[in-house]
Amino acid sequence: MRRSRNARVAVGLVVAAACGGTLLAGLVVERFGPDTACCDHLFYRSMSYNLFSLTRPDLDTIPAGNELEALYGAADYGWLDHRNGLARQPPYVYRVVTPLLARALAPITGIDDAYWLISLFALAGAATFLGLTALRITGSAAPAVLVVAAFLTDPPTARWNLNDFMLTDPMAFFLTALAIWALVQQRRGLFFVACAVGVLNKENMVPLLLAYPLAEGIRTRRFPRVSASWAIGIGMGWIAFRAVLPVPVDTYSILGQFREGWQHVRLMGVVLLFTMGPLLPAVRRGLRDPVIVSLLPFAAAAILSAWFVDDLERAMIQALPVVLLAGLRPWTSSVRARIAVLVPAGLLVCQNLAGLAELLNRKKMAAIFLVALAAEAVIWTRRWLEAGRPDRAIRSS
Repeated sequence: MRRSRNARVAVGLVVAAACGGTLLAGLVVERFGPDTACCDHLFYRSMSYNLFSLTRPDLDTIPAGNELEALYGAADYGWLDHRNGLARQPPYVYRVVTPLLARALAPITGIDDAYWLISLFALAGAATFLGLTALRITGSAAPAVLVVAAFLTDPPTARWNLNDFMLTDPMAFFLTALAIWALVQQRRGLFFVACAVGVLNKENMVPLLLAYPLAEGIRTRRFPRVSASWAIGIGMGWIAFRAVLPVPVDTYSILGQFREGWQHVRLMGVVLLFTMGPLLPAVRRGLRDPVIVSLLPFAAAAILSAWFVDDLERAMIQALPVVLLAGLRPWTSSVRARIAVLVPAGLLVCQNLAGLAELLNRKKMAAIFLVALAAEAVIWTRRWLEAGRPDRAIRSS
């Protein structure tokens, strides 16, 4: 009974941290002006009303004086075409879940507040399920709450998405966190439902379809026929949806968006340090866990997708849930081991707070990363030395 009570308290702490932290961010972060700011949200807002029929033509044109107009005809945005309006512009037109959900809420709240509420609740849900997954992995509230804090304080999560609140990213975070929780709990149906909705919200979730078949195959050492069928079916359905959705002029190609040059590679490195740098050395801890290994294609795809976009932070940050969870191994009864597990996420929280306070620069990010790297090297060296001791070998045998 005491264990059950402790479990309920731990869950309560995680939920309170996730919901309270998101609400605090919602109260503190100032919203942007949808008509004056640029750019992606204008496509989504128009899609809420004009995706299937033109019911709000005023939202299907660029607001006067908006910077989006200057992107049409620019070298990097040659695929933008006025003949698509705003509601049928690829690749945004294929991300229908958040815009349609906002349309459903709009009669009650108005379209702007509908998007803001979706972003708020989606971020709270993402933080909650991410924390619950950490709680399931470790059985302790401390790392779970720290994971929630690391997620919510990272600038490209709550702060950016509650300022520029008319995007599909918050819902993508929520559906990703829900799918990962279902994967850890071995709830196959829920996992694939989350993925099926997720791929229609943003295409970054397509690689996540591989996770359940991979994890199941690693665990059972057999081909996961049922899971693979689900993954293939959802993937084919997503391709069919993109094929049948009419777009007047579609010249968009992901390969055509590849950013060449060493400068972009350097920028990717800086952004990777900015979004999750202290966690990177600890990722190796999760490589023996079938769940973490199965999630690596999704995380790698999110990070590498920054090669094809200008908003590198928004692309890479989608891998944050996987990177956070990977560092939670091993969670043992040893106090030293637990401290070692908490250090990377703790360093990330410190880096995030410094970034939010505008006290962070590249040198400080590099220094924090080197501290995390040194701590991981010490931990690895100590384990290697302990594993080689004769008395340890005798006890193991």
